[in-house]
Amino acid sequence: MFQPANSAWVQGSPIARLGVLAKARGLDWAAILKSYDIDASGIDDPDRTVDMATALNLFGQVAGALGDDAQILDHFYETPVGFTEGYDYVGLCAETVRNGLKNWARVTLLRSNCARTIYSETSEAAKLEWTIPSLYRDYTQFSLAFLGWAIRRTEMLLDGAYEDVTIHVSSPAPASRSRVLQKYGHRVKFSQPDHGVIVPVALLDLRPPTADPVLLQIIEQHVERIIKEHSTEASPLNKIVEAMCTILKSGDCTAEAVARELGMSRRSLQRTLGDQGTTYRNLLTDVRRSMAEKYLVNTELPMKEIAFLLGFSEISTFSRAVKSWYGVSPKSVRQRVHELPSARASLLRQH
Repeated sequence: MFQPANSAWVQGSPIARLGVLAKARGLDWAAILKSYDIDASGIDDPDRTVDMATALNLFGQVAGALGDDAQILDHFYETPVGFTEGYDYVGLCAETVRNGLKNWARVTLLRSNCARTIYSETSEAAKLEWTIPSLYRDYTQFSLAFLGWAIRRTEMLLDGAYEDVTIHVSSPAPASRSRVLQKYGHRVKFSQPDHGVIVPVALLDLRPPTADPVLLQIIEQHVERIIKEHSTEASPLNKIVEAMCTILKSGDCTAEAVARELGMSRRSLQRTLGDQGTTYRNLLTDVRRSMAEKYLVNTELPMKEIAFLLGFSEISTFSRAVKSWYGVSPKSVRQRVHELPSARASLLRQH
């Protein structure tokens, strides 16, 4: 399986916050970091970054060591304001809830060059969604960490009024109890194709109690300078993967179409992929396989819809592809995972 380039990174502060939980629960945090060749000193420095694949593994390992798959969600919900430097304030100081959510999406480059926070709005609601390139498979715990942070920050924008907020979670419900999930009850929707916080449009023009235009202007000037410095640092491979995911459902995910989406020539695209150690055909297969696994394991989407999202015009073509990857049909993959909790891990080890 092709792995994302080591140039894909995430800021060190989420790792530092994870360490607070690990140490509070008696884990040897220094030893855990050492096993990943990470120097514990300065991990919360805003300029410190950690390889994305390493970060995802760290979150999964800590959750496993704790024997609790919901603690990280609750812990990041309780993250103190300011822990993420200016990233908190660029949203909390906005003059409306809408602008606060938009600001958090806009400054994602401060946090990672591959993960993204996306703001979208319809006539009914706005969504603050967290995404990560489909090449990465097991990012459940890291996603729950973002969700915990986002839920609490959204509550702060709304002055604690959370009754109409809905939560989408891209993974199945945690087996362990969670204070956050108990609080939101039926408004939490699991096994969704997206992952984020949804706010009714009627609340978007409200003024947050923390609104501060003067402070926001100062913070934004600082943030914009940093964004410009990082604007050229996004992993080229992750840009290509994002373009593929956007184009796939059109059914015409050719190298030419992806190159056009990225504003480059087909030859430049091929050269970039060669520099990253892969080819267009291999990368497209990896993206489809990872997306198929996510949809089959974590959602109840119909097979026809999954085939569409992966760019297959026929369910039969999708079924043949899944069988070539896992040796069984899409329906069998889903059944095996539901029947045996450890099936997903076993499936990944075998393939």
